[in-house]
Amino acid sequence: MRKFTLFLGLLLATMLVAQPTVRIQDQKMLVSNGENSYVLAPNGDDASYFWASVSPDGKHLVYVTAKYGTFVCDIEGQNVRSMGRMNAPKWLDNNHISGMQEFYTGHDEIDHIRYISRNIHTHSTRELSEVERTVFIAAENQRLTAEKERQAARLAARKNAAAARTDLSGVKIYVNAGHGGYDSNDRSCWTIPVPETWTNPAGYWESKSNLAKALALEEMLKKAGATVIMSRRTNNSGIRDLDYYPGATEAEKAELRNGDDRDLSAIAEEANANDVDHFLSIHSNALNASTNYLLMLYRGENDNPTTAPSDKMAASSGNLQIQNELTVWTSPKPLLRGDLTFYGDGMGLGVLRPLTVPGFLSEGSFHDYAPETHRLMNEDYCRLEALRMFQHFHKWFGAPLPQTATISGWVKSSNELVDILGEKKFVYVKNSDDQWLPLNGAKVELYKGDTKVAEKTTDDWYNGVFAFYDLEPGTYKLVVTKDSYGTVTEEITVAAEEIGQVKVRMKNIRMHMEDYPEGASDVVALANYDFELIGEKATVATNNISRAIYRNGKCYIMADGKISEYSLDFASSTAVPLPAGVTLCDMGFTADNYLVAKVKDTGAFYTWDEEMKNPTLLFEVNNVKGNSFAVSGARWESKYYLGDGSTMYKIAWNEDTNAATVSTETASENLTNKQLTIMPQGTVSAVSGASFLKYGGHAYMAKPTGNADEFQLYDVTDGIANAKVASAVYGSETLDAPNTQTMAWVDGYIMHVITIAPGYGMKHYQTLTSPVANIYAGEVNYDGKNFTFRLNEDATDVTISIEKNNEVVASQSVGALKKGMNKVANPFGKTEFDHYSITASARPVAYPAKISNDDEIFQFYAARGVAVDKTPASPYFGRVYVSNSVAGLCGDDSNAAKAESYRNSSMGIFVLGSDFTDVTNQGSTAWHGNIEWGKNESSPNYQWALSRPAVAPNGDVFVCSSSFTSAGVYIMEASKPDGTFIPVFDGKRSKATGQLKKGTKVVCNPVMQCFVSGLGKDEVLYTYDRDNSMGTVYGNIAQYNIGELDSLPWESAPTAKFYNDMTNIYMENGSGQIASDQRGGFFLSQYRYNSSAAKPALIHVNKKGVVDFNIANNGVDAALQGGMAVNADGTLLAMGTEYNTVKIWSIEYDNQGAPTLTEQYTIVWGEGECVTMGVDFDAAGNLYIVSNTYERLMVYALPNTNNSYTTRVPLNRETYPRVQKGEQPDEDPGEDTGIRKSGLNAYTSSMSSTALEKENKYIITYTLNAAASGLELQLIDENQQIVASLPMNQAENRTKGSHRVEVDLSGIASGIYNWALNAKSLPLANNEALCAVDNLPENMLASKGLAIDNDYNSPYFGQLYVAEASGDKVLENKAIYIYDATLENVEKVTSDKWCAAISAPCRVTVGPDHMLYISEWADVYPNNAYIMDPANTSVLNPIFGGTPSVNGIYTAADGKDIHGSISHIWVEGTGADRVLYTFDEDINMPGLVHPMGLYQYNIGELATPWEQAPSKLVFNNADFLQQNGNSFIQPDKYGWWISQDRDADNAEIPALIHINKEGKVDFNSAGTLGGRTRGALGFNKDMTKMATAITNGILLWDVKYDAKGVPSLEAAGRLETTFNKTCWNIVFDVAGNVYASGTGSICAWAMPSADNACVVNAPSADKLTVVKTAVEDLRVDNVVKTGIYTVTGQYLGTDESNLRQGLYIINGKKVIK
Repeated sequence: MRKFTLFLGLLLATMLVAQPTVRIQDQKMLVSNGENSYVLAPNGDDASYFWASVSPDGKHLVYVTAKYGTFVCDIEGQNVRSMGRMNAPKWLDNNHISGMQEFYTGHDEIDHIRYISRNIHTHSTRELSEVERTVFIAAENQRLTAEKERQAARLAARKNAAAARTDLSGVKIYVNAGHGGYDSNDRSCWTIPVPETWTNPAGYWESKSNLAKALALEEMLKKAGATVIMSRRTNNSGIRDLDYYPGATEAEKAELRNGDDRDLSAIAEEANANDVDHFLSIHSNALNASTNYLLMLYRGENDNPTTAPSDKMAASSGNLQIQNELTVWTSPKPLLRGDLTFYGDGMGLGVLRPLTVPGFLSEGSFHDYAPETHRLMNEDYCRLEALRMFQHFHKWFGAPLPQTATISGWVKSSNELVDILGEKKFVYVKNSDDQWLPLNGAKVELYKGDTKVAEKTTDDWYNGVFAFYDLEPGTYKLVVTKDSYGTVTEEITVAAEEIGQVKVRMKNIRMHMEDYPEGASDVVALANYDFELIGEKATVATNNISRAIYRNGKCYIMADGKISEYSLDFASSTAVPLPAGVTLCDMGFTADNYLVAKVKDTGAFYTWDEEMKNPTLLFEVNNVKGNSFAVSGARWESKYYLGDGSTMYKIAWNEDTNAATVSTETASENLTNKQLTIMPQGTVSAVSGASFLKYGGHAYMAKPTGNADEFQLYDVTDGIANAKVASAVYGSETLDAPNTQTMAWVDGYIMHVITIAPGYGMKHYQTLTSPVANIYAGEVNYDGKNFTFRLNEDATDVTISIEKNNEVVASQSVGALKKGMNKVANPFGKTEFDHYSITASARPVAYPAKISNDDEIFQFYAARGVAVDKTPASPYFGRVYVSNSVAGLCGDDSNAAKAESYRNSSMGIFVLGSDFTDVTNQGSTAWHGNIEWGKNESSPNYQWALSRPAVAPNGDVFVCSSSFTSAGVYIMEASKPDGTFIPVFDGKRSKATGQLKKGTKVVCNPVMQCFVSGLGKDEVLYTYDRDNSMGTVYGNIAQYNIGELDSLPWESAPTAKFYNDMTNIYMENGSGQIASDQRGGFFLSQYRYNSSAAKPALIHVNKKGVVDFNIANNGVDAALQGGMAVNADGTLLAMGTEYNTVKIWSIEYDNQGAPTLTEQYTIVWGEGECVTMGVDFDAAGNLYIVSNTYERLMVYALPNTNNSYTTRVPLNRETYPRVQKGEQPDEDPGEDTGIRKSGLNAYTSSMSSTALEKENKYIITYTLNAAASGLELQLIDENQQIVASLPMNQAENRTKGSHRVEVDLSGIASGIYNWALNAKSLPLANNEALCAVDNLPENMLASKGLAIDNDYNSPYFGQLYVAEASGDKVLENKAIYIYDATLENVEKVTSDKWCAAISAPCRVTVGPDHMLYISEWADVYPNNAYIMDPANTSVLNPIFGGTPSVNGIYTAADGKDIHGSISHIWVEGTGADRVLYTFDEDINMPGLVHPMGLYQYNIGELATPWEQAPSKLVFNNADFLQQNGNSFIQPDKYGWWISQDRDADNAEIPALIHINKEGKVDFNSAGTLGGRTRGALGFNKDMTKMATAITNGILLWDVKYDAKGVPSLEAAGRLETTFNKTCWNIVFDVAGNVYASGTGSICAWAMPSADNACVVNAPSADKLTVVKTAVEDLRVDNVVKTGIYTVTGQYLGTDESNLRQGLYIINGKKVIK
């Protein structure tokens, strides 16, 4: 307090004593001494001066210059001395100044501020004390407040006195080009010409484009008379970049201080000090590479700027900038925001925070949106943005704009997508202008009348932008040319002040094109196609037809040398104009749709324009014969084929050279009088009347049969000689039309064929469009007499098979059956069987086809989810369940699909059969389960009370709810859908969050969806929670082993946290789905309007709960509402993406089980802005989609060349009745209900296997640390799936200690397996911790180090290391004790190397290399740190070398400190990548404020002791929070935890802090840890639990992190110790046991867990191999045929890898797949 009084007194005294004053005038200092005034510019006239003040004695000035930093000089401007980086400098006294140093994030937000004092004579520097800092901040805030009031008054006076303006004279504007230089905060982005980022100044940098805009704006403003102050005019690194150059020399640092990237507060103060009328900071934005909107930020809250009228200025400029039509905006209006509201961090933008003049920051567009990145590389584009800002300044200050005009625009291709560049990073907004290829090197000529005014050539940065400025108003003509493109002429009229905008689209007329474009990409080729007749015309006028061709919706017929253009229905025709004086004999179309025709008996060819007019001679050649020709390629490089006899003439025409060349080759057949046609493969066909198309990757030929007007389709992919029949024969049988012509083409999914019989007529056929479902038999049953089943489609064949002991004993085809329920009498008589199957077949599916319609049964007012029963053994297999969350009449939404009639659907669950019938006779009344589906109090219109359903393997429906009044999961029993739904969870509900709790434990949260696996006791429920039960807001998966309960509801915490998004913070929106990958993991989706790598629409979590896939790299821009599903066999994934769209990907997995998605199909199912709420597959591969906005359930059959499915079920199904509390189960489950009274949680160590001579038998060796209540061997396949669990529950196998157990793996499938042991323990009484070890017999005096090896692959897994310092200086009493997992076998390691200190050896750490790292916390020589190899404990290897001192500090040869007193060591990496971290209380290094800090040593292999200074200072301890060297360090993924010994924890000197990766403190225990902490700190293996010490106890904490990685602690209990007050160390083992060491004792506690089990993997190199002899299947009594056949005799080839589930004949054997 005394310091505060003296300091404040000094400030007051200086105010009372008359002294010189200083202020800023025209960017220089004006000094007044009461009588005279004079201008000072001590650093030269080119410098800009501000933050000037006079010392208390009136003898010195302190000031800041733009770029050059802070200086002190005498009052006359002499003796200039640099004070370095000090903003807002103030005089502490006549010899010291105080100031602040700001540090920033990569954007313009302030990270933290350092407050310092500096001696103006010696330059010595120190931190301001807390009192001084408080006074400084108060004084600066007071100054800024007064300055804002002064500026407001000044501007008001200027406004009142303002006269009409003719230009901007007298207006002072500050222009800040954001950032500066080419460093990590200057925002580099990928471009096509310069793909490397962060290294090449020639590429895109925001700092560079900001400056381009600023310089253009400065030029315009100065020309208009304004006074402009620029923050920079070059693009060099600056003072803000010092942190990026830690090794910079003093000269380099000086250069940085004088650079362009200036402190933001200095930029703002320069504007303030110069009384500017308007401040503008020019920037661009970045987010997720797919967003592009305009953001204008001003200081303050939304609509409440701290300096008026900044918000109105921002709106004025924003409304002009948004008029840029050359970009693609993702928001049509500018976003006008206060920076405090927008960032929400209380700090806002550093350049706006200290601003006292009005202004704003413009984020003009998003530079990480690739098309915009490339536009921002264009000088004109940047200038156009500056021009709109220039217009704003005139509008704002009431000055007329120059009466000139601007014409701007871009040039892009009209027929080439930007995709042809093959640049996956060039992501654009779908269906926008940015999809078209920007043209480099296009010449744009500007004419006024016939006079050429100007010319521009577009640059090489793939933007196509051009602009012409300072034009006279009027009408202009643009002539745009580019090689290989057709010339384009555009006319535009521009008025004065207008920025005209022209979008020029040029056609590439030199494209290489295919003769046969393929139809839809998501088509598969079928072996046979069915056609239907859709139109015919009785007669066609002529008999002499020589060619018929379909092109672009028209039919062209050549007959008698004339060409006619017919409508598709042949109802109308138009004659095509012919060249004069010649007779044509044949015609064709080039690949780019130009008509060409040949003159009879000559080599002359004519062509027409795009409108089929103006025939002109294309070329003429000599010495060719033949009148029929085939043409290939685009016209400019076309090829023509003629035939005569055995000679094929090939004419190659090139428009660039205007030349035709002729070559010949020998044909394989006589070509005379044959009609020639190009095939899709590029070869020439001589099949008269035939036409060709390409479909599903195959080539097809429509060929007249020669009989009347008949045709047949052939697959000619392998050539005509190998043609395969692909359809029946279609046509009449009575006409006599020998010269029938065909025209074949593809329109999307549909093949079309038109036949023309000369003199008779035409017929138009297309492939059948009536939809066919992927067929299967559902709801299969056998009642002892009849087989019953429901077909979802008409079947071409149904085969029933029966099995005994997994062998097919009989099969019977029952023929074609109709869709719906079918009953078939048992055709097998009394033949016994234990399983039966129904194999249904239908015609194949070539493309995704909609099989639903708009009937009322498909209408749902607010469908939220859909689920299909996919378990064949379920009695309800195939049923479809839709959740409808709001009652209402369909059809009242403008986006809803239209129908003849509409259903009024109620709230609840609707049930459909697989044949889309109302199987439960519910009509429009949903099953509601007698549940009051609630609302949210904060959102009464919340529509997710019923969210997405799921079907369990037994057929029951699990209905999810995420409303706050009914949140949870409810079971609708499939056998009684009209009954009361069974609640899965119970507890006390929070009305505010919907969360259910039982006591302090969270049972569940609002649930968006769930997944159920297993039957009976193995039933497991996984929920996709919408809230934060596991540490973050959305996106976690909780696991509940509900099958283990005797009865529902579940009333405790989840069994496990399968996935906790806190480690990634990917899933921030709860509207999504989870889908099992069928491998033990899950896919998770979420609603994303803009999907990004940071917040992706889809992730995959493997069975270990680890994310190994992110959809960001698969080109998914959005997932509206997050509807997603995986098919039954885990090979396809479907997800709703943009409006009305579902994409389907195939899934493949690598050796580590990480998925790769490959897009297969895209289904566009609606119109308008409709979203995909839910999707699911049925077992046969049909896809179900629901949309609340479209108000429909839509079903699509996906392509399937073998439309056959086998439903296999057991004769006697097991039943699994649901039991609720109060009901009695059918039988006693007989579970062990014992309570553990002693012993640690059991786990196994020392695991190995030995193969015996007996096949598939092994000896399993292991050690149990404590007695187990159960033990099982788990076999794990290469996909990390548990394939078998073998019990080892014999009592002798479960005792504490070492074991050798023989196991027989003969019942396991062949394979090589990893393995694990799952040790189970009895539950703890009242689920409370149990002190299992009160002390160890070694009776240690001061065990100051404790570590355990928790690495399964370590040879020393489970070993506990104790460092005994003995509390004295006697070396003989010091030791490292090594215990095995049982704590009964111990080794004592002594050494003569310990230093004679009471805390040596101190804390120990097990490194990733399994070595033990030992610290000595001592201030005496020879303190060091050591490495001990557990394999050779007799040797301690010193880590450090150097020259020691008596105080224990070691120095290097260059005089720098190496290390001092180290209380703890941490190690990351191995070998050359090994890095050592220490907490050291003594050493010093440059930049260190207080010696206690966290240091990094890149020790690598460490062949010899380390003899250098630390490689890095990780934590600076700038605020001196760490004041006790007795500390513990441990990293997490976000930074480091650092503890210290405190008698009393408080905020000023906390017992525990956390620092982020930048070394900044983001957590302070601030009194929560109590007293006498001793720095003890321990974490469990996944870092979710923490333990700290307190007097006579240990406190337990749950560790959680927010979205930015900032941690928080929640109390989780207390353990009472037997120590005499002091606890030094705490560790956890893999089973969750806690160990602690202290004075005279080591204790251990068994901690409760959800499942009381611990799975330990054997070392990865130890594998179990099972080898078995295959057993052949039964043979059928027929001739053996090689290959694969369906039961109906269809041949499927020889590849078994892609067979669907079903019954097949493979190489003569009947096989069920």
